[in-house]
Amino acid sequence: MWRGKMAGGLLVLVMSTAAQAGDRAVDGSQSLFDAMDNASRDLGRDSGDLQRATQDLRRTPQREAPAGLGPRTAAIRADEPARVTAVLPLQRMPGRGQTCAAQPRLDGFTAGHLPYPAERFAVCLQLARGSQRLVQVRATLVTGRGLVVGKADAQIDFGNRTSAEFAAPFAGVKLPETGTYRYVVDVDGVRVVNRPLFEVRPVAQLD
Repeated sequence: MWRGKMAGGLLVLVMSTAAQAGDRAVDGSQSLFDAMDNASRDLGRDSGDLQRATQDLRRTPQREAPAGLGPRTAAIRADEPARVTAVLPLQRMPGRGQTCAAQPRLDGFTAGHLPYPAERFAVCLQLARGSQRLVQVRATLVTGRGLVVGKADAQIDFGNRTSAEFAAPFAGVKLPETGTYRYVVDVDGVRVVNRPLFEVRPVAQLD
């Protein structure tokens, strides 16, 4: 009964083989030593079968993940102008010569009233170059109901680089509701990102 819990395990083979040997040992013409010898040969044969099956599994080519479910490091398609590899909500804009990854992250806001006047923050896109050196990027900040509360546009020039960063500052943005806010990104007019960005939480009420 352990086969379902430990499929393919050595203990399963030992228990299975021992049960088969016990069934054959009921024959009075077979001595205990014969039964043990048969069980040993059966165990060796089963272990060999397991080893061959493992080798066959290793030789079996792995199937590719379905489109859209693969890792972010998958090769960029020939028809892909650029790829957004990361979206980073930041507490502040990076300074001159600073990278987005080095900035403190923003996890959201706690709103005492609505609309909530958000402090200055930024959202950084990290992009990998595709088929185009120049790409047009539009980033939009929306509420959970799809209300637009901020947007930013930029033309990204990769030049001779294979990657780039685009940090958009947001200041004086009024957040009209609590819940999850999303970041929507279009590259050359094609929607490539629509993901949760941060949460606006209400102030906890005391009982």
